[in-house]
Amino acid sequence: MNWKAGLRTTVDASAESSTTPDAARSRRPATATGMAACATIGACRALRNTSMSKVEMAPTTALEVTIQAQILDLMRELKQKIDAAIVLITHDLGVVAEMAQRVVVMYAGRKAEEAPVGPLFRRPVHPYTKGLLNSMPRLGATLAGERAPLAEIPGTVPSLREMIPGCPFEARCTFATDLCRREMPQFEEKEPGHFAACFHSDQVARA
Repeated sequence: MNWKAGLRTTVDASAESSTTPDAARSRRPATATGMAACATIGACRALRNTSMSKVEMAPTTALEVTIQAQILDLMRELKQKIDAAIVLITHDLGVVAEMAQRVVVMYAGRKAEEAPVGPLFRRPVHPYTKGLLNSMPRLGATLAGERAPLAEIPGTVPSLREMIPGCPFEARCTFATDLCRREMPQFEEKEPGHFAACFHSDQVARA
């Protein structure tokens, strides 16, 4: 099955009924050959009903960029055809910027920050979100003569086997204080529609 034709057939079928092509519905991604075919079958299985919300986990992982773009285009088409909400679970900030309307950043199993996509990318108020955005390559940086290595977040994610008394990001955070080590910050509204779990969100936003 041609991957793009198969996924487009799924889009059309999902818009009209609760069925998907038999070839896609009866197969599993592990039985396919090639990443594009795996993505097609996985998407067909995930999008096979007309529910108002659909969850896609890492829909473009390890795919070539042109195939990524085509799959995302078809997902947008499905969303418009059946007026569905799509929840994307991904580490790809490029996909987030292109597809999302509202973003929830998770860390150690907890919400770190939540906001509309524009404000979150322009003015993050949680240090983890800021670290993620700073680690992204900047278009045109080398042409402008910038040769500095990409920023990275030091340390590792804490073990969740033990209770964390304070902020789970504290050991990796350049803004951390004793308060962060002692107490868990509440997830609360910092600006209209912009939420975060951080004692020092004002300082993070200004940095």
